[in-house]
Amino acid sequence: IWNPEVKYAGFWDNPFIKYQSKPDKIYTSMYYRTDGSSLMIISNLDNKNRKVNLVLNLKKLGLTPGEVIIEDGEKMEPADFKDKPSPKWHYWINRGSKAVMPGNDESKRKIAVKNLKKGKLGIKLLVPKRDYRLLTIKKKVEKKKMR
Repeated sequence: IWNPEVKYAGFWDNPFIKYQSKPDKIYTSMYYRTDGSSLMIISNLDNKNRKVNLVLNLKKLGLTPGEVIIEDGEKMEPADFKDKPSPKWHYWINRGSKAVMPGNDESKRKIAVKNLKKGKLGIKLLVPKRDYRLLTIKKKVEKKKMR
């Protein structure tokens, strides 16, 4: 974050995010780099669990929908482009643990991602009450074949 190439888009003026329907007390900020890699922080300041449907403008980040990986920032696992529950946890980075899903139901942690038109992605996820979720956005890296 202290790197000079890292920029911040606060919830009050985030050109990369639009909401399909914005629930009250949901705020989304981002740290992003010139290569398009980003950390998205989706905060829920309400006393109710909130389903969030947002649109991420990849084109403004300099990315292409087919060339990105969206990861759950707490697990560092790719989001599911097929809307299936994610595998088990293997990496925690915030709050010393993880966002607690309602009823401790980990299947509610899934992140659904859908390619939209004009360089945009639709993202759906649940943000627990008085908590936040982290998403990382980065360009896919092609693995070089060993000879």
